[in-house]
Amino acid sequence: MDNAGNSTTIQYQDSTYVAVTDYYMLDARSQNTLISSSYKNGVLTWKYCPPAKTCITLKTVAFKGETIDIT
Repeated sequence: MDNAGNSTTIQYQDSTYVAVTDYYMLDARSQNTLISSSYKNGVLTWKYCPPAKTCITLKTVAFKGETIDIT
């Protein structure tokens, strides 16, 4: 979970992994926007853009049981 009023989870949907953001604050101006999510060759990459800040791209590095390393 991040401090902008939402959390991003990795889910298995339609035979692939995706990043999904769950919004739970009423103030939409405080929420990050998930721009894209893709899974290729065992690597999940997703991009989100915090309001008035530089967009951030995250990528899975390793899966260890229920733990995921990301960069």
